[in-house]
Amino acid sequence: MPPLDVFIYHCILILILIHFLIISIVLFIHLSYSLGETRLNLVARNVVIFKGIIGPVVKYSPDCTICVVSNPCDIMTAVAAKLSGFPSGRVFGSGTALDSSRFRTLIADRLSVDARSVHGMILGEHGDSSVAAWSSVNVAGIRLRDISPEIGKAADPENWEQLHKDVVQSAYEIIKAKGYTNWAIGLTCASIAECVLRNESRVLPLSVPASGRYGIVANGPETGNVPVFLSLPCVLGKDGVRDVLQPHLDDEEIGALQGSANAIAKVQASLEW
Repeated sequence: MPPLDVFIYHCILILILIHFLIISIVLFIHLSYSLGETRLNLVARNVVIFKGIIGPVVKYSPDCTICVVSNPCDIMTAVAAKLSGFPSGRVFGSGTALDSSRFRTLIADRLSVDARSVHGMILGEHGDSSVAAWSSVNVAGIRLRDISPEIGKAADPENWEQLHKDVVQSAYEIIKAKGYTNWAIGLTCASIAECVLRNESRVLPLSVPASGRYGIVANGPETGNVPVFLSLPCVLGKDGVRDVLQPHLDDEEIGALQGSANAIAKVQASLEW
């Protein structure tokens, strides 16, 4: 594992403060990537680490809210939820919050508008099978699909889908360049923690139990008897995730979201809990 830089040390100090407030604990501990390794490849090694961490967290901060950042984020969130025994909502993952921010920024750059005026999310796995919800992307309430019905699809002559591909590849490019990521995810974690500490009730795409939504595989042997976690729009406040929203998606997006859930479930079912 590469040495932690000054920024990560600052994050640790902030998290220690949050820990003593017994409000929120952010878990970003995991083994580093090997070059060419996907997030899902990391799972077996990081499950072992979590088995030694979650117990003490629950013992010394039984009323805390846990946000999991460690990769593969969705599966590690499921692991944390199972090991902690906390009720639904008090354990969630950072999921595609960062992916969505990058997505909106790329759209804004292409349209020459401020990213704060772009509304759109990446859903599903925080990883290769994530789903860009193009059907709901809008600027000031104007859906891009109303202007260009093929936007984000294979037949799109302007190839907007490349923006989603760039989002997926961004972390791998950073890892290739310097060996690890830290700045963007650090800022995302700070934003999520702020939302909990200030009880903002902000809507963010976070990794939560998704079984039964959009026809996603239910909790059972095919998921390791643990619900599949993936990113959906969530209302986040002082007690964690208060509500999970289910916006309209087109049939293609629903199919892709189900495929994302199946990819996660396949790995999850192979874990030794």
